[in-house]
Amino acid sequence: MTVIALQRTSDGFYLGADSQWTDADGQKTYKRKLRALCTPTGIIAWGTTGNPEIGITEFGRWVADYKWTGKESWTEFIRAVSVEFARLNAIRKTIGQAAAEDITSKEFLLANLCDMLICGQIANDMCGYEVDHNGTYHGTTTLGEFMAPGEFMAIGTGSLFA
Repeated sequence: MTVIALQRTSDGFYLGADSQWTDADGQKTYKRKLRALCTPTGIIAWGTTGNPEIGITEFGRWVADYKWTGKESWTEFIRAVSVEFARLNAIRKTIGQAAAEDITSKEFLLANLCDMLICGQIANDMCGYEVDHNGTYHGTTTLGEFMAPGEFMAIGTGSLFA
């Protein structure tokens, strides 16, 4: 099971992620599913559910290589995130189809695809978005207006033996 939460306090915003898998033999495995990156215009952080190879490794490389101009807004950045996240997940769907897997099954979605919660500060705007494996995003352009202190956003996944 993976849970990612964003909470607003009077001091700012906190993003946390926790992930643990328990297999049929009762063996527990913990996965890192939270990343943060300083940018020329602020800081962003994201947590993922599902496949950490997409959300942490591959997406992390993309964010690190993102060509920051110093004039970004959350609007243009989240659009770029959406396109890249959909592309990364589509690669896994294509591989699944080639292997004759049922890419619509819950098991395939949980094991192979990835959703995320991304937030942070860009150009003095604190924002947070949920992005699904299709690249669809939901959120706010200004967290301060959207979330009162003490409120939180969260996403999570779970499956058999979670």
